[in-house]
Amino acid sequence: PLLDRARVGRAAVETRTPLFLSTDIKGISGYDHLAFALLRGLPTAGAELRFHQIAQVRGDLIPPGLMIPHGGWHPDLRQLILSPPFLAHRFQPNEKSAIFTMWESDRLEPKWVTLLNKCGLVVVPSRWAVDCFRACGVTAPMEVAPLGYDPLVFHPNAVPPPADECVFGTAGMLAAGGLRKNAQRVIDLFRDTFPTEPDVRLRVKITPNSPAVETYDDPRVEVLRAVLPHGDLADWYRSLTAYVNASAGEGFGLHLIEAMACGRPLITPDYSGLTAFFDPSIGYAVDYKLVPVANDIYTGNWAEVSEESLCGRMRQVYADRAGAARLGELAAARATSFTWKAAGKALAAALRKHGFLG
Repeated sequence: PLLDRARVGRAAVETRTPLFLSTDIKGISGYDHLAFALLRGLPTAGAELRFHQIAQVRGDLIPPGLMIPHGGWHPDLRQLILSPPFLAHRFQPNEKSAIFTMWESDRLEPKWVTLLNKCGLVVVPSRWAVDCFRACGVTAPMEVAPLGYDPLVFHPNAVPPPADECVFGTAGMLAAGGLRKNAQRVIDLFRDTFPTEPDVRLRVKITPNSPAVETYDDPRVEVLRAVLPHGDLADWYRSLTAYVNASAGEGFGLHLIEAMACGRPLITPDYSGLTAFFDPSIGYAVDYKLVPVANDIYTGNWAEVSEESLCGRMRQVYADRAGAARLGELAAARATSFTWKAAGKALAAALRKHGFLG
């Protein structure tokens, strides 16, 4: 009888209001990684996703199973904007808009603040970002949802790095001449710290369109200019003894959490968005001071690392590689709380709390 549709009728059809994903997917930025994670995860949390009609999406970057419909947004429909503050205006945010955003200095331009305050929800990846945004005048509701990593790819290996060689590494997409990531400064400080030692190396991974860095023909400095598949990138992290970060500021720090997940300790200032997952108990904190910044992209303040402190931390790792390995184990344990699955749960909870998901 329960299969007799004439007697019990058809099952009710559940109707859901779509949530528009308003973002571009064009390459390998942190926002691209976040968009891929949400394409995989948000439908399982009850979201019926569509792309905003002006979203610039490279179809060849998206597996067929993750492709969603495109177009149909109007101001009465809910949208989730993934964008840096200076590009969010493209999607016409209003009270039915949630925005996931971040910034690397402690100052937002007033016109960005006005735009963010039109939104029904502002999501950022760290408590540091909440404090900075509030200090700049953002009054819209705010929630914290971190970024993440894939634990099936980024994890420690069973074999530790060779004990007869100490290998440091740094990486980044050196946009705008590398003025924030400071890869060149890491190279210079590495050579100052180890002028002649033959058993130490520095590996620098940058994207193909990054500006050139000067290695001074030092054979110990290896520059890899490539976009690596995730498995190869994990192997690159695991080839290191420690990961060196001299960045002036991070919205979150995907390279850093991935290196930690692979069991490698960080040498880094304890500042900006990376404080969501790093503290001196699991790595090597570097002294820094806040300095004014004013260029075509950033204003406000960000961190300037102490050269003496960063060099001292590299010497510490060089002198005690077993100690670095122990800190790497602690870093990997900390990273397990910051997978993409955990990030998705935090974001879904924030969206539900503020009415963007049923």
